[in-house]
This record gives sequence, structure tokens and C-alpha cells, in this order.
Amino acid sequence: MKFIITILIFSSFSLFPEEKVQVLKAKVLRLDFSSKSIKKLNTKESFIKCNLLLKKLDSEKRDYSKLTDDEKKTLSYCNKARKTIWNIQGRRKVACRWYCMGEAKKVIASSFLKSANKDKLYQAENIHDFNYKTVWIEGKKGIGEYIEYHFVANSPRINKITVVNGYVETKEKYKNNSRAKKILLYVNNKAYAILNLEDTISEQVFSLNLLGKPQSNLDWILKFEILEVYKGLKHKNVVISEIYFDNSYPN
Repeated sequence: MKFIITILIFSSFSLFPEEKVQVLKAKVLRLDFSSKSIKKLNTKESFIKCNLLLKKLDSEKRDYSKLTDDEKKTLSYCNKARKTIWNIQGRRKVACRWYCMGEAKKVIASSFLKSANKDKLYQAENIHDFNYKTVWIEGKKGIGEYIEYHFVANSPRINKITVVNGYVETKEKYKNNSRAKKILLYVNNKAYAILNLEDTISEQVFSLNLLGKPQSNLDWILKFEILEVYKGLKHKNVVISEIYFDNSYPN
């Protein structure tokens, strides 16, 4: 009898996500990283320099007269980099409706894969750097691992989430590494929706009701927990290249 009760408890827990939250299907926008499409590869460091410079310009009301010669060279590079294949903003314009008004305060992960090669870093920040070449790889068991985005209280609200699943740099890396099949989205630690992901090199866009706390003084959190996986041919660790956001109409 005790054994039967244990099974019933376990079964009801495992079915909880499907029964209690909505299940969402994405609009799939396929990506092409063939040799014909590749123009110039960008490093994560160059993206950081560009982002810092653009923030400085925003704080100074786009006063280009104050730029140093080195900053002008960086700006010229940034403008070119935005048109390259590995930059999300180069392939498909990230709507200014959200990113011109806000950004994630921080991104943290339950784990990340540590590599002996110092040039290969797989930490949480890679999932939100707008660069398809850098990836987050969880460092433990796959299922149950998660990534969290923390937003300040007055951050713009969100109603679109785009997931670039797997190691999309090459088809070989994509197949060799595991990918997320289902992700459970939490809003402030409360289960909100299951994101069903196709096994394809693509941007997968999920539309939701507006998320956020426009009238609150509290920070808010979106958590993405791996529920199921597509197994890689060689590696068990789950890879996600990017998760980013949009607001398709004004707050």
C-alpha cells in the first residue's frame, strides 16, 4: 500500500506542469548559417565594447562631438557589426520598443559547463548577448537546470519571448549537443507556461500576455527551466544560444 501511494504522489507531481499551466507553440523563423551567409565573425568582447559605447551615447543624448578617436573607430565597427550574420540585430531587427527602453538587470543560471579552454566560456551571460556564436551550456543533468532573468521594477513589460535553441554555430555542433525540447516558464517563481520547442536551427517566437510589474516597486524575475530535451549525438549537456524579448505594442 505504501508503495502504491508513493507512485501516485510521484505521478501527480510529474504531471503538474502540463495540467496547471498553458502550453505555447512558437512561430518558427529558420536561420541560415551556411558558408554563403557568413560575412564576418564577431567576438563577444567586441559586442561588449559596442554596447558600452552605445549606452554612453544614449546618456549624452547622442552627442557624437564628445567621442574620442578610438571611440569613433569603435562606433564605425559597431555599425558594420550590426549587419553581420552572427549579430541578432544584423539578421533581424530587434524591436526598439523594448530594448531602447530597458534591459535585464542580471542573468543567472543554476549551473554552467566549465571548459579547460579559457577561450570557450559557457556562462549565463552568453544567452543574452545578441551573439549567436556564444552559448549557455548547463553544467549538470539537463532536466531541471534553469536560467533566470532579473528585471528592475520599472523595466518595460514583455509579451514576446524568442528562444534560439541549441548550439547553432554549425549543424554539426547543433546535432552533437543536446537541445531543450520543453521549457517551463516561471513568472516570479510561479509556473506560467510551457514553451514547446521544435528541433531546428531557428528563432522560435512565443507570444504571451503582458508580463511585468509597471505599477510596482519590486524587481521581477523570469525563469526558464528545462523540462525535456532532444538528446545530442555526443554530449548530454543542454545548449541554448539566446533568449531575448520584445513588446509588440506600447505599455
